[in-house]
Amino acid sequence: MEALSLDYLDALAEALRPSVGELVWDKPASDARSAVMRDEALLDQLGAGDRATSLLRLWSGPAALVAPRHFARKPEFAAAVEESPIPVAIRASGGTVVLHGPGFINITYIVARTKGSDLNVDRLYAAFGDIVMGALAQLGIVAGFERVSRAYCNGRHDIAVAGRKLAGTAAMVRRCAAFDAHLVHATLRLTPVPGEIAAITTFERKLGLNPAYDERSLTSLAEELAGR
Repeated sequence: MEALSLDYLDALAEALRPSVGELVWDKPASDARSAVMRDEALLDQLGAGDRATSLLRLWSGPAALVAPRHFARKPEFAAAVEESPIPVAIRASGGTVVLHGPGFINITYIVARTKGSDLNVDRLYAAFGDIVMGALAQLGIVAGFERVSRAYCNGRHDIAVAGRKLAGTAAMVRRCAAFDAHLVHATLRLTPVPGEIAAITTFERKLGLNPAYDERSLTSLAEELAGR
């Protein structure tokens, strides 16, 4: 990861640290697919544990397009992956295609609760928002959940600053023997990433989609911290 991105990541990690019981900061992965799959491995691990618990994972990897699993069922998917100039990984959560790699940090929050607890997806997002937006507030950035028009992989739980998307989120639940394991993760832009929109748009068009994304819908930690 570039030195500039590391500076912004250090600031974010320091702000996040007091907010969670366990913070797992993985070394940058050399393989994008294994880095993405580790989220599911940790989800299963907490779900198979012997106590209700939670953790926050910070992680990154090499450049890769990351597609939701339901996209892999599209008939065009195999050919699109074969033609892609960068690796393609598959995640279990929903949404559309995102980019990982230099200039991004991924934040994963996993919570294991006993079956029948009152934790649902909306409360999971709210808890995650409190952690991430609380950390951003410590850096002087006011963020909130908002669906950002013309942003890729947009949804009502985009983390936005003044109408521009800073991070996208997705969630999933794994029903285990004793616990329900809940996961929400976000890909946050540390710095502007050249070619980001073009890479995602090209891949999605090969899947038969018709994206119309706008770079102006996005922001980054670097841009929001500039001049503060």
